[in-house]
Amino acid sequence: MKKIYLASASPRRLQLLKQIGIEPEVVVADFNENMGGKLTPKQIVIDNAVGKAKAASQNISTKNSLIIAADTIVVYQNRILGKPTCRKNAYETLKVLSGKQHSVLTGVCVIDKSTSQHLAAAVETLVEMREINHNEIEAYLNTDEPYDKAGAYGIQCLAGVFVKSITGSYSNVVGLPVETVGEMLKKFNFEVFSQWHQKK
Repeated sequence: MKKIYLASASPRRLQLLKQIGIEPEVVVADFNENMGGKLTPKQIVIDNAVGKAKAASQNISTKNSLIIAADTIVVYQNRILGKPTCRKNAYETLKVLSGKQHSVLTGVCVIDKSTSQHLAAAVETLVEMREINHNEIEAYLNTDEPYDKAGAYGIQCLAGVFVKSITGSYSNVVGLPVETVGEMLKKFNFEVFSQWHQKK
């Protein structure tokens, strides 16, 4: 059985994998994310996911293993909204998203350590926010929730009440499209369901 590694420190990505029965070992590599240049948003998240996976692979000695990496960004009118740098930035981001539809893009990469082959893809989910008023934003910013998340919100937590609708993968908005991950693992002869009977 191949060993699964997650090249991410994100507790949300770890939890998503655990929810589908995968207990990965977390290996975080030093990788400088690319957030601009002439690349499209989809190219950016794919490049970052591949870069993270390859960097993590250098720290893994287990040949019979698969490495999963991901990179998530929020895009509104071709503008990338990353993790907020401060409270003011988070406020401005949420005001921009209020009452509008935006895109959540996650680049996913799976590397087979034994062959160095990899698969990569970008998954897009459209998210429509309802109108969010000043008091709601201020109350949300008083929590610690928005500051480590692309777009300054977490759909799976308090900010779920701000979301009017989504089109596409919900887990993608959280940070890891498990449907795509499952398909990629399958192509490397790893069936997710093979882990289920081992759960206690």
